[in-house]
Amino acid sequence: MIRSFEKEDLCEVLQLWLSVNLEVHSFVKESYWLEHRDTVAAMMLEADIYVWEEQGIKAFLGLMDTYIAGLFVEREYREKGIGRKLLHFAFQKHAQLTLDVYAENKAAIRFYERVGFVKVKEYDEKATRQLAYTMTAKNELIL
Repeated sequence: MIRSFEKEDLCEVLQLWLSVNLEVHSFVKESYWLEHRDTVAAMMLEADIYVWEEQGIKAFLGLMDTYIAGLFVEREYREKGIGRKLLHFAFQKHAQLTLDVYAENKAAIRFYERVGFVKVKEYDEKATRQLAYTMTAKNELIL
């Protein structure tokens, strides 16, 4: 079930953010994620976050206006349509969405391309020194 984030969710959502980042972004130093944890926690309180709850929070999507700041799904819940449902929910609020993804995160890129996102920019992300892409899609997203 999708619902809006509540302040009481912060610890659980932040733990999901950290565990997924450590797993899927193993090419980025673990210390980077740990050092940014408090900053991300503060940003979460300012963002629009939608969580997928199923005996606890198993996924979430964070939006800052039309920018997807993150889409995180617990490993055991991936490839079950939850990410698509969260994107569909976000597209009900916005006609177009943009996101950034690391080039090394091939699974995420394949997922975003399957649902209609296209690469519009390639750049070196300064903080991590990783190649990244900006991707965008309109709400004609293939869901």
